[in-house]
Amino acid sequence: MNISKKLSFIFIFIFPFVFSFSTGVCAQAELVQLSNGESMSSQDLFSLAVALEKKYPTLIYVDIIGYSVDQKPLYSIIMTADVDTLRRQKDFNILRQHYFVEAGTHARETVNPLIVMKQIEDYAIDYHQENHIQEFSLSQMLEEVAIHFLPLTNPDGFDLVKFGEASVQTQHGRKLLLSVGDDHYTNFKSGISGVDHNRNYPQHYFDMDENIWKNIWQLNISNLHATSPSAEFYPGPHPASEPEVKTVMNYILRYDFRNYISFHSRGNVLYWNKYFAPDYYNQRSKTLAQTIQIANGYELMDEDNGLGSGYLSDFTSSETLKPLITVETLPISTDLPTQAHLYPTAYEANRLVPLYAISEGQKTGYFPYRLYVDDVYVRDFENLTYANAIAQKYNGKIVEGDATPSMFLNKKKRTHSIYEFLIKHLPLI
Repeated sequence: MNISKKLSFIFIFIFPFVFSFSTGVCAQAELVQLSNGESMSSQDLFSLAVALEKKYPTLIYVDIIGYSVDQKPLYSIIMTADVDTLRRQKDFNILRQHYFVEAGTHARETVNPLIVMKQIEDYAIDYHQENHIQEFSLSQMLEEVAIHFLPLTNPDGFDLVKFGEASVQTQHGRKLLLSVGDDHYTNFKSGISGVDHNRNYPQHYFDMDENIWKNIWQLNISNLHATSPSAEFYPGPHPASEPEVKTVMNYILRYDFRNYISFHSRGNVLYWNKYFAPDYYNQRSKTLAQTIQIANGYELMDEDNGLGSGYLSDFTSSETLKPLITVETLPISTDLPTQAHLYPTAYEANRLVPLYAISEGQKTGYFPYRLYVDDVYVRDFENLTYANAIAQKYNGKIVEGDATPSMFLNKKKRTHSIYEFLIKHLPLI
């Protein structure tokens, strides 16, 4: 992570635990305290991420990947063995299998960002201290995979529901917030611009029967819908109107993620099904959901009525055909934002969810149809028809193979990064 950027955010936010850092990482007190969750701001969480990186520098890398409407940092936490060396490699996308864990999309669902932070710390402890987690060996797993955690993708809304209008730090942000008709801030799902981020993603899918791409964003709206900026359900003026959404889209396309976990609240349920997706995709998604159910015991929600659109899961399923499971923590009757006594309960139910998802991804392995753009590997597909449709969208080509893909078809010909190519073509509308 860029040191000058990091210092600009943390120099006045020094936690009491920072003074105790040393090289004996396993002997120190744990940094992530669930009992502090109710009072923590987005800046507190960011400082905590930096503290974890400092404590486990060979295992954790904090990457600022964008900024919110209110200019608060959006960041990923990459966890893998020898992380600083691996992430610099041009073929990092295939050197390890990559997995995605996201939380904090909806403002009032405040328990999940700290759940993710605690997962990161527990996994780091187990890497250095075997048997901290009985069910998995992180020392082995993190030699094979890279986990990308995005703990808080809506920092503006997160702060708003906890601390009110005073948490907004820019004039532009205050102006946007005051233009939203609803001032019941503790009930916000949206960002401070009044856009519900989980309605703001583009929603295209390839109809294999008609052999065309279809745009169904806001075509089949439900009764949970707003037509102007609001505390919840307003999808925005157009897909990917929000910088936070664009940042997450960019990150999803940057790596070859094998599967995805998105933490929300409430219901103690797992959403996995996509009505527009091919049957083979939904079967793999259901298998992944059943695997995660072993960890938390949540109910599987099998039905997708096709009402509503713009979800993160819509975007990832259409673009990658890799499963995304939405994990709804906390009982349906729980008040939001989350009260302090519920943090440990929610964490214990979900502490191992990403590890079960990884175990399922490792069993699945790679698919035979590999997309290359400018001779650079992007991702693989199970179905040739869908693979060719994606290749046409990106002006790429499909190469059939088995085992781990090659990152480059022609190293000498390569002139720029696929990441640069994908960023140039965002948003995919």
